[in-house]
Amino acid sequence: MKLTSIIILLISTSFCLAQKKIAVEVEYQELQEIPDLKEYTSSYTTLYANSNVAVNKVYDDVEFYDRPLDNKDFKASDPNKVKKFSGKYLMINTLKKQMLFFDFIMKNNFLVEDIYHDFKWDISNENKIIEGYNCIMATTKYRGRNWKVWFTPDIPLPFGPWKLHGLPGLIIEAVDEKHQVSYKAVKIINAENALLSEDFDKLVKTRNKKPITYKHFLEIRTEAFENLSKELNSENSGATFEDVKIPRSGPELKYEWEE
Repeated sequence: MKLTSIIILLISTSFCLAQKKIAVEVEYQELQEIPDLKEYTSSYTTLYANSNVAVNKVYDDVEFYDRPLDNKDFKASDPNKVKKFSGKYLMINTLKKQMLFFDFIMKNNFLVEDIYHDFKWDISNENKIIEGYNCIMATTKYRGRNWKVWFTPDIPLPFGPWKLHGLPGLIIEAVDEKHQVSYKAVKIINAENALLSEDFDKLVKTRNKKPITYKHFLEIRTEAFENLSKELNSENSGATFEDVKIPRSGPELKYEWEE
């Protein structure tokens, strides 16, 4: 597809979005490499989105669905049988340029505000059909990973799995260049969900009424695990629990404040 054709297509889909209200419910499966092992673990996210707001509801896979690393088949286990709600939500509001999420430390829930990232997407000339949708390939860099995604102007909503957003179409697939983290939509339906109109801050009971920064949250988590290590050492005089430097994994490898 020529670049001029892509530009015309994106303009036309944006015009259609302005004329028609669209909302979707998307089921994504996430495959994530276990550090130092040639296996993936599986989890699920249900994305509820309209033109301005997206809410991700995160589920654990109760079967701990492992895959060989060299298996690039994205075929999902049945989400209806293996999903268990993790207690985590993530919300992106493009009008307010806001990103909030819930996470927990030692069973204590926190409301956290992350940096709203203005993704710099490089939209390519490559296109293919995925699950009946015309998709275009785009790339970007974010927090230590290089991402390649396929998005569809057929569903002109600027969202996708996890924190990825900012394209003129729904992201159907996303994978980092090392194939350590990947997402794929396994179900897409047109539906408006009441979750999008609810007060996000009140979805989960938390220790903090006002959101803390993501940086502060990570500092609290680090301190909590360091204190746990000290406590285990003091309770077990015959054994030493050393601080193990586990390599970072998952979607984020490096943060803005570390650069």
